[in-house]
Amino acid sequence: MDPSADRFLEWLLEKYPERDERMTSELQTLKRKLKEFNESDDDELVQELERVENKKPKLEYSCDICGQQFHQKYNKNQHMKSHFATFVCGKCGKSFSRDNTRKTHEKNDFFAETKIEVQQELKARREKIRDIKWYLNVRVEMERNIDDGRKEKVTPHFRSKAYTSLENDDNEHNLNDAFQKMNASLEEFIHKGSNWVVKKIIEFRDFHKSMRVGFTIYADFEALARKVDTCLPNPNTSSTTHQTKFDACGYAYQVICTNNNYTKPPVVFRGYNAVEHFFESMFKEEEYIQSIYGDIEPLIMTDETENLFKKTTNCYMCNCMFTDNLIKVRDHSHIGVSGDKNSTNYSNYRGAACVPIKEFIGLRPKMYSLVYDVGDDCREKRTAKGIAKCAVEKQIRHLHYKQCLFHNRMTLNDMNLIRSDNHILFINKVRKTGLCNFDDKRFWKNLVQSYAYGHYKIPFVQKCCNVYC
Repeated sequence: MDPSADRFLEWLLEKYPERDERMTSELQTLKRKLKEFNESDDDELVQELERVENKKPKLEYSCDICGQQFHQKYNKNQHMKSHFATFVCGKCGKSFSRDNTRKTHEKNDFFAETKIEVQQELKARREKIRDIKWYLNVRVEMERNIDDGRKEKVTPHFRSKAYTSLENDDNEHNLNDAFQKMNASLEEFIHKGSNWVVKKIIEFRDFHKSMRVGFTIYADFEALARKVDTCLPNPNTSSTTHQTKFDACGYAYQVICTNNNYTKPPVVFRGYNAVEHFFESMFKEEEYIQSIYGDIEPLIMTDETENLFKKTTNCYMCNCMFTDNLIKVRDHSHIGVSGDKNSTNYSNYRGAACVPIKEFIGLRPKMYSLVYDVGDDCREKRTAKGIAKCAVEKQIRHLHYKQCLFHNRMTLNDMNLIRSDNHILFINKVRKTGLCNFDDKRFWKNLVQSYAYGHYKIPFVQKCCNVYC
């Protein structure tokens, strides 16, 4: 090997004493190749040295504060932000250098801020109905990257076990156990599928679709398990064999009302014909509840509730802000609230809400009518699936929905529709069935009883050509 080349190699090793394994391997390869060179291989030697020099990583960007070097300018800028910007988690107080890291941390720790809220809700429920049975359930939207840059989304549920809390019990242990169970289910789901990331916590927002009820009946049946005498099936063929029969031997139920004055004590029954006896009891409770709903209590306001109504800016049900189109009204309980009606502080005011609905008639999905007040005017909103909007506005009224529901009176509606036949446009006059309470899933005889499609007890429906008769 040429002495000058050997001296150059020694100088190169002295210049780069701190080298990684890859650099050391490249230098050893260069030294091995130099032994094969002679004085006529100077050009090849220069090319080999340039190749080794270019392979060495170059750190062109350095931090102005700590001096740390980076290959890319973007990485240096992100590092510089960590010296100044600090993002603190609002739940646990932990600080992060990047905002997206803080958001990811808060999503994974979404149980922290809900514990106090759940404790308050359980306390309020126990004060109202004393003994309760509860469980926790959360729905999460998760996301992960798959092939070709696409993203996969799922919305799994994570549920705890069911717990029973008596009036004077402490829920701290059960609440911690419930959160640990949901956390364990979440971690199991993440480990089971790779690269899952919590995107957001799904919250209930369709408050306008919720229906609050004043009465609730909690019922539970008890049954005896009796063995059934039967013959042995053929083991060589598929079969189904009854082994145990459950005979109802008793039940218990309780009528709960938002007004404690109408709440009844628990009812317990043991004996024969428990099912028939239960239905008889339910019919009596139905009459009891209907009599209370039939006697509507008027709105009673006090000075305190009136001032509260004037200060309210959002609907207490849907949390929407009141505007000129979204009118603020006083919502009250028609069956009253717990307390003495003769007291001067008694008020059945529940909160400031949007425009109230006076009457609702639902025949089938997407076929309903409702009546509501806007100021001194009474307005209607009607929908009828399969019927043109102009026909619904001109030919159908709220009265026809009531006649269809209570008297089985259908309507026939005329519509002028523009349709194409063999690429030629025509105006067709179409007459078709409009309102009908005959659902292909259930037929409602009245507000309580219903029959399955094709039941022999379904009465014959008289069609009416005049929609206004």
